[in-house]
Amino acid sequence: MLILPGSNALSAFRTQRLLSQLQAVDAAIAGVTGRFLHFVDPSASLNNDETSRLDALLTYGEPFAGGADGEEFVVIPRFGTISPWASKATDIVHNCGMAHIKRVERGVCYRVQMKSGLLGGAKKLQEQSTQAVAALLHDRMTETV
Repeated sequence: MLILPGSNALSAFRTQRLLSQLQAVDAAIAGVTGRFLHFVDPSASLNNDETSRLDALLTYGEPFAGGADGEEFVVIPRFGTISPWASKATDIVHNCGMAHIKRVERGVCYRVQMKSGLLGGAKKLQEQSTQAVAALLHDRMTETV
C-alpha cells in the first residue's frame, strides 16, 4: 500500500467554520488543517513512469501549506466499503494504462493545533474532547477515524 500526500482538503471558509465548531468543544484549540491522503494498492511495484503519471493524476486543488504540528486525525471511508471517489479514481487510473493498480482511495488527515501552555508547550486534548473532535471531523455513517 502506497500513501501519497495530496492537496489542501479545506477551503478557507470550511477551515473557519470547522475551527469555530472545534473551539466550542475545547477553547484551547488554536487551529485546524486538512490534507488529502491517497491510498494506492498496486498488485506489482510501480516503475518511474507509472509513479510520475500517478503523481500527475493525484495533483489537484490548492497545494497544502499547513504545518506538521498538532494532534492528527485520519479520516477514511468505512472498512469494507468502496467510496464513489475511489471507484471513479480507480477507473481513471486503469484508463491511463495502470491496470495493475487494484484500488485508489482518498482520506483526509486533519491536524488540530492547540494553544501554548504557560511554560510554552502545547496543551493536549483531553479524552472526552478527543472523542468530540473526532465526531465533528467525520460522518460516522460513511467514514471512520
